[in-house]
Amino acid sequence: MEDSTTHFKLFAKTLELALKKYEKFDKDDEKTLIEFQRKQVDGLAALENEFRETLLQHKQCPVVYGAFMRFIREVKRNILAARPYFRERQEVFAAGISEALKDQDIKALAGYKFNYHFVRFTMRVIHWGKYSNLAKIARKIEEAREALITMNLPLVISRARIFWSRTPKSHLSFLDFVQIGVEGLIAGVDKYSGEYTDNWCGVCIGRMTGFWIDQYSQVMLHFYPTDKRKLYRANKFLSKHIKGGFEIGDMVNQVNDNAGEKQKTNDEELINLMAAASVLSSDTKAPGVTEDIPESINKFEAPMESRPDFIVESNEALSKMRLAIRALSVFDKKILCLKGIDVEL
Repeated sequence: MEDSTTHFKLFAKTLELALKKYEKFDKDDEKTLIEFQRKQVDGLAALENEFRETLLQHKQCPVVYGAFMRFIREVKRNILAARPYFRERQEVFAAGISEALKDQDIKALAGYKFNYHFVRFTMRVIHWGKYSNLAKIARKIEEAREALITMNLPLVISRARIFWSRTPKSHLSFLDFVQIGVEGLIAGVDKYSGEYTDNWCGVCIGRMTGFWIDQYSQVMLHFYPTDKRKLYRANKFLSKHIKGGFEIGDMVNQVNDNAGEKQKTNDEELINLMAAASVLSSDTKAPGVTEDIPESINKFEAPMESRPDFIVESNEALSKMRLAIRALSVFDKKILCLKGIDVEL
């Protein structure tokens, strides 16, 4: 509990610093703010490119790339594990980086732009020395990345509140959404490819939303990303129709609205998805809606006794109760036994 409190205080302090930085800009001075953000984004990319060029000219370059290939192939045993290390689009990774890793082609792999994660890996592989050029650039990259993330924390809070208000209650709290949103922002900062445009914030928001949908739709069963998006859209529809009075076709239309061809659904599939994602039986009927829709689609919280937070709190309460009972006298314990209380908890 103390760790969580300390963590939240640190986050609040960081957010306060970010808000103070925004105070430098007038509300009507949007161009100045965009230009400031452009310098941050392009500056981070420029530093990563400088690090890469410096590494390519260093005699230890083959050692670094060789260690990275062994790490992905032998430790991770999955070429897709290399994706977070590169600032390249998915199609570039699939067509080029993955092939270079398969062929163990250092020269080909060195032609692709990497990000902060690869920089950290490079600094761990070899002891470069505190005053080496690579170490100096690495520190600048870390500072620039942290400044960019901090500056956009208010965006995370704003979008988390929007997502929180549009979806029914789940196993996640608002602070959980904030934390997940920060992870999405970091992914956006590390994976954005190309020069800065006005779409940069949109890319980061897309990453946040993807992370939120993934965690919000997390259940015991495995769902493909397209199915999770269908569940998210359906839950969003239900949050606006808590009292019922809708047909399954209305929900299907909402899910299919502005969705890609592969993300469209139908009555039967959506009912099955909602039933599978529920913690209740799919045989339960929904009164007042239709006989074919399981009531479980209107239930989003797990039973109280199965929720992790409830289990932890119950265990802590029992632990404190045991300690209190042990401290009682024999006479007091006998009185509790007479009242039907088990003193051997």
